[in-house]
Amino acid sequence: MPGSVNLTRLYSLLKKTEPLPNEYDVVWYGPYYVPRPRQWHPSHFLLYGGKLFCTLQMGWEHAAIVWDFKKRKSVFEPPVRCHGAEEIWEKAIPQLERKLRSALANPRRYNRHVARWLPLECRSGRIERRLTWPKGFAPMPLRRLDEVEAAVAAVSRLAGIPDMTVDSYLKVAALAYDAAFPKTRKLSPFEKHKRWADSRHGGMLELPLEDAEAFNEWFHSGVWQGTHPWEIVFAHPHGILLSPAPARSARAAGVSFSPSTQKAFLWRQRRWLLP
Repeated sequence: MPGSVNLTRLYSLLKKTEPLPNEYDVVWYGPYYVPRPRQWHPSHFLLYGGKLFCTLQMGWEHAAIVWDFKKRKSVFEPPVRCHGAEEIWEKAIPQLERKLRSALANPRRYNRHVARWLPLECRSGRIERRLTWPKGFAPMPLRRLDEVEAAVAAVSRLAGIPDMTVDSYLKVAALAYDAAFPKTRKLSPFEKHKRWADSRHGGMLELPLEDAEAFNEWFHSGVWQGTHPWEIVFAHPHGILLSPAPARSARAAGVSFSPSTQKAFLWRQRRWLLP
């Protein structure tokens, strides 16, 4: 029933916690909502204009609801990105309130509990290099690291190409595919991208392959924003991105290194860069 979700108690608990530092608005990351084991959904709260904007990230969707302090009721504001958001929040609020009370009563114990039980798929951060190597592979030797550093330095001296096209972008992406996925080396760059990349390309693959003007116009139009044309390897929540940018706002050189083939691929482009 619209307006039935009451966030008054939840907000009173949030106010007792510190909002995120260095944010322009007042923002909190709240507790995880756990409807069942191994389904941990992070909560996010933003205070702005007399309203509390509340979001639960649930996979690809966001259950969003807004608490209006003046009207003292919950409302929806477009775009609604998750069907049944109000029902989800009705179930989530008692659990979030309980967890906030627990965190306020004993922060260290609460954090130890989260650190122990938070599923791996919900974690992000730095991983020790020794833990990332495939089974049977040894860590990269210092000599190989020196070669990679030298390759990066050498890239700045390579001749470039003046314009970016879909074809040139796919060919660079194909180098990464060949290093990581030997089984698709015989495919064309277009077919490799279709096999591994996020299908939400924002219209990029509908452009003429070798038309630099068309690519430039499409890129600067921004029509692709909100899609994933640069996610060359699809994954959730963290895919692999290869994003082009005009040279004036990007680095002058780059290097792609494949631990599986022990090869470094060098590239440099005068007008467009793939960092």
